[in-house]
Amino acid sequence: MSNNIQEQIERVQKQFEEDSEQIASVSESTLLNILSHNKDTEYGKKYGFAKITNLKEFKQIHPITKYDHYESFIKRVFHGEENILLKDSPIFFAISSGTTSVLKQKVIPVTKSISSFPWSLLIQGAVHQAFPLIKESHPSLLIVNANGLEYKNQNAIRVGFASSAQLPEVMKKEPFPFISPKEVFYITHYQTATYLHGFYALKNPDIVYIHSTFATTVLDFFQCIEENWQKMVQDIRLGTISKDYLVIEPEIKQKLSHELEPNPQRAEELLHLFEAGFKNIATRLWPNLQYIRCLAGGTFSIYVEKCQPYIGNVPIYSATYGGSEGLFGINLWPGKHIARFLPVPQERYTEYIPLSETTSPNPTTLEVYQLKKGESYEVVMTHSNGFYRYRMGDIIKVVDYYNELPIYELVGRSGTLLDIAAERTTEEMSLWSINQAVESQSYHLIDFTTMIDFNCSPRRYFFFVELADYSQLSATQISQLEHTLSEELEKNLNIANSSYETSRIFNEIDKAQVFLVQKGTFRTAVEILVAQGTPEIQIKIPRYARKPELIKLIQENRITATNGFVT
Repeated sequence: MSNNIQEQIERVQKQFEEDSEQIASVSESTLLNILSHNKDTEYGKKYGFAKITNLKEFKQIHPITKYDHYESFIKRVFHGEENILLKDSPIFFAISSGTTSVLKQKVIPVTKSISSFPWSLLIQGAVHQAFPLIKESHPSLLIVNANGLEYKNQNAIRVGFASSAQLPEVMKKEPFPFISPKEVFYITHYQTATYLHGFYALKNPDIVYIHSTFATTVLDFFQCIEENWQKMVQDIRLGTISKDYLVIEPEIKQKLSHELEPNPQRAEELLHLFEAGFKNIATRLWPNLQYIRCLAGGTFSIYVEKCQPYIGNVPIYSATYGGSEGLFGINLWPGKHIARFLPVPQERYTEYIPLSETTSPNPTTLEVYQLKKGESYEVVMTHSNGFYRYRMGDIIKVVDYYNELPIYELVGRSGTLLDIAAERTTEEMSLWSINQAVESQSYHLIDFTTMIDFNCSPRRYFFFVELADYSQLSATQISQLEHTLSEELEKNLNIANSSYETSRIFNEIDKAQVFLVQKGTFRTAVEILVAQGTPEIQIKIPRYARKPELIKLIQENRITATNGFVT
């Protein structure tokens, strides 16, 4: 690291330290800066931003909001009207399905940040302190690919998913810092891109870190290598790219193939490594691998566990916490904590709803310095992108403090049930989908729960369903009913959640399946929970089965046997 960059990092660290010791004034200053910036917009005039002088006035004037509150304003911004919701012109529209509405998709305007605080330097300093051997010139792997759905609206502004929003800027970097050629990043077929990232990674034994968007992608990467290592080794040996597996444009394949050369020595090394098994394979393939960076908190923690057999002691580092709406937290403890974050009070103003009040129509909100260790809260944010006192739905839990800033972990999303491809399928969407499927066959739903099938790639959801009466059906009729319900469920999930439909189109999720369970299964589940000390009046059947005893009960009460089912 150059002396100049090190000096910049030290200045940023000093500023952050000072800010963290006077967080009340920093938070209020950030809020007033946001309001002043957008005071002359139509929205700012409606709520009198120019007259607001402190936090108390802001909370009295502006209500707590959800996405519906902004929908008409965003539609006008999307179609080119200016000075409506935000002063600055959008540079990107992020599409998301993070709403609890069954049939709705969010569009988030993205502008250049009005904050000048260099968060990337703060993270860079933490990484270099934790992993001093890493230098910018060391080879690294970025596992990302284009989703193929980005387009430009009538005003030539890019519209797409936030996870690939930065891809065009990444492609401009020279010299290109990643192992995979640029052409690989433009491949829209997920399995093909994953295979090629794996192929190019195996060719290079000197990789020092791996970077991806989600922990699910990292798991897919290692599972792809495990399933296809023989093809990959053969391709490396011959300097070719497999023809029978990949969905790839001819011109891209021609360019990639033209640059390949046979490498029998590396192929032989890989052959011996794979024949020894896949336990801790990451550090045997890449002895200098220091860490893996990806989003790993909240619902993604289950995938981190699934990665452990492959990566062993290689730390996973979730450097930032954010979403379509922007940056919400940073992790300054790489190598120590996978996904613990600090708020970013210089970037946005945040309030917090106690978990006990998240269902209240008029919940109390607390300031960032009022949170208590061990308690959970829903995040409410105000940002220059045009969202004010906006309920994001994310639930955090405070685990410690750094000066006056809470250190927190992401627990999950309010209302979210299924999220294996970051599609955010809520409980409402799932219930609507399975109910519609059951009613289409003239049955009555008693109860249901879900599990994730980790034994296939891409992964899929299993819905375990109890109906009112099917005791007179034969085994053949049961099997046919399960098949029909699965088809109906799949159709409904696509309707309920456009991001689920997108993930299915790009083969990031396999088709959901319905399995019927014996009559009384969920009554027994309630009895198990009561026996564990939960008052029956408070019991709600978990819509996603995590407890081993519940998983065991569901498996044992399947009406027909499942071959190869693994949870």
